[in-house]
Amino acid sequence: MARREKKGRPTSIRLFPETERYLMRCPGRSLTDKFEYLVTFCMKREEMLAKVEEDYQKRFEAFEEELKRKEKLLYKLQETIKDLIAEIEKEKGR
Repeated sequence: MARREKKGRPTSIRLFPETERYLMRCPGRSLTDKFEYLVTFCMKREEMLAKVEEDYQKRFEAFEEELKRKEKLLYKLQETIKDLIAEIEKEKGR
C-alpha cells in the first residue's frame, strides 16, 4: 500500500485456516499488506453501506407517507360510496 504514515508496533494474530486462505487471496506482497488491504476495503464498504442505508431509509419513509395519504383517500372514497348508496336507497324508498 502506498501509505506514508509510520506503522505501529508489531502484532501477531492467529487465524482459522479458512480465514487465512481468504486473507491470502487479497492483493499485497506481505501478510501485513493483505491484512491492511482487507481492513481498508471493509472500512470503505462500511461507509458506502451506511450511505445506501440512509438513502433506503429516506425512501422507505417517503413510501410510508404516500401509503398514509392513499389510505386516507381510500377511507374518504369508502365513506363517499356509503353516503351515495344511502342516498340511492333513500331515493328508492320514496
